[in-house]
Amino acid sequence: ILKRGGKAPPEWEKWARKDVYRLGRSFDSARRIDVALRFREFLGTFMEHCHNTQHEDHAMLLRFDAESPGQVRVMPAPMPTWDGVGYVPSYALPTFRSGDLKAKEDYDAAGSSIPVPSPDGDDDGVADDIDNCREFPNSDQRDSNSDGYGNWCDPDFDNDGIVNFSDFMQFRMGWGSDNPDIDLNGDGTINFGDFGILVNRFFGPPGPGATQ
Repeated sequence: ILKRGGKAPPEWEKWARKDVYRLGRSFDSARRIDVALRFREFLGTFMEHCHNTQHEDHAMLLRFDAESPGQVRVMPAPMPTWDGVGYVPSYALPTFRSGDLKAKEDYDAAGSSIPVPSPDGDDDGVADDIDNCREFPNSDQRDSNSDGYGNWCDPDFDNDGIVNFSDFMQFRMGWGSDNPDIDLNGDGTINFGDFGILVNRFFGPPGPGATQ
């Protein structure tokens, strides 16, 4: 993993070998993950597949080929049937190996006319300079107690600047209720989803928000 939410991943995850990555808005995931894969001698056709709760087929499945240097023929496409898997010819754009150089030239020629977006470290669509949770994606910017920190990164319920046992006691008293100030993930109920966020921030400060 190169980056998680636009930032370097934790040390324990940086060098891990894995092929499944969790995306989303939970405290242990991110809206965007940048990865690098090395195939070495494992050439051939590979598949990338994405799952969500309500399964769809909109750009959720793609195939990519790891080729030998100088390979000319395009790898055939596997075609499963009731009698087994066969192969049919693959068809590719003429620029699939070299890239669309003309498009790159046009992009480079545009130069400064292409707007540069404001930094958005957590990739939630809200620029860091106005984001009330800069390190956690919260596009709704929900801040029920109006203290400048979004609920997703603010389990500091007593506003003393640190998440500790006094906050845990307030969380415990609100368990199962719909208290908006303790409902960290905004699902309408104080439950284990909120507890996970609280534990992840324990003994730490709220935020950081745009003012930090």
